[in-house]
Amino acid sequence: KQWYQRRVRELKEGEVYCEGNVRDLHRLTGWDPCQILYFGDQMYADLAEPILNQGWHTGAIIRELENEIDLLNSEKYQKNKHVLKELIYLIRVVQRLLPDSSAVIYSDEWCRERKQV
Repeated sequence: KQWYQRRVRELKEGEVYCEGNVRDLHRLTGWDPCQILYFGDQMYADLAEPILNQGWHTGAIIRELENEIDLLNSEKYQKNKHVLKELIYLIRVVQRLLPDSSAVIYSDEWCRERKQV
């Protein structure tokens, strides 16, 4: 693959291009802005400018999300999410079926358990 360090006049299949900009890419491709999904890691140059000036859809590459995604996919998180969902369901059912003071006993206990999860 050839590395281009001069001004690119046309895009060629199989070539690698870097250090470009949104305007040149749009000029060289002529792609319909509504059909472009452009990824970048620079907030303004890669994300805001393509949206504001070209009407492209953009996606951010955010390294900080890696830990968050790992956490959300962890077995512990999934288990806790399931437990919370079930507790909320039980609290609602008991409150609806037992409108008297006996519902308070059950729902208070489940609310305490929900806070612990």
